[in-house]
Amino acid sequence: MGSIGQPDGDGFVAYTNGTELTDSLLNFRYLINQNSVLTGSTSAAGLTQSGLPTVSTRADLSDYKKVREDGTVATYKNPNALSMGFISSSDVLSLKNTTADPTRYQANLWASLTGEKRDQHLFTAENFNNVLFSNVKQQTKLTGAFLQKANLLKAGSVTLTFKPTSNDSYYLTMGANMDEDNVTVLLNGKTLSQYPTYRHTIVVNIANHDKGKTIKVQLNFKKSTLWLQNFTLYKLNNKVFKKISEETAGTSA
Repeated sequence: MGSIGQPDGDGFVAYTNGTELTDSLLNFRYLINQNSVLTGSTSAAGLTQSGLPTVSTRADLSDYKKVREDGTVATYKNPNALSMGFISSSDVLSLKNTTADPTRYQANLWASLTGEKRDQHLFTAENFNNVLFSNVKQQTKLTGAFLQKANLLKAGSVTLTFKPTSNDSYYLTMGANMDEDNVTVLLNGKTLSQYPTYRHTIVVNIANHDKGKTIKVQLNFKKSTLWLQNFTLYKLNNKVFKKISEETAGTSA
């Protein structure tokens, strides 16, 4: 589970950071999420209030059909969920995980099931359009960079923005070093909801159906330095993935 980007530890696993690919592969036919639809309440934010803790961000649930609302929660049906059994290539029997990148491993796993090497490229790395360093020494390469404050007594942050070129699902990978002890991550000005403990690189869904919109990710330092461990933006080719899912579902046992 850690290899596919889920928070895990010695005694726990939390499926809070699924992608549309892992939802399908692991047969998640229904998913329940906090219902944050605007209401006519008198609360300051005007949002449905929920006592449920939010431990993940899944904008990609909008690709699923909302089948029910029960006050503070909404239930979605995943049209791409595979059956408990389906015919696959024998390549999966010899698959070895040689990468710390969960998106690459997910795609490699899928390709080993379909027997099609092209499926290894379901996720493609994307670039941020703009990077702003505030009291942080600039770096030209972000992934794997060690960032340091210029003035240790002042706050430091890095703000990254991009505009999706399609309505596909966009995911951000973050290494275990980028936990709440070292950095606060804001997505479009709001604190990113995330399970607090993880020891492998996680996958976070940060955009879906957002073509042309500006998506902003802000990293606020909690210490003098920050290691951008496995920090990369990816796009899932939803159209190709859906086609492959339908083909694979047709081999259900």
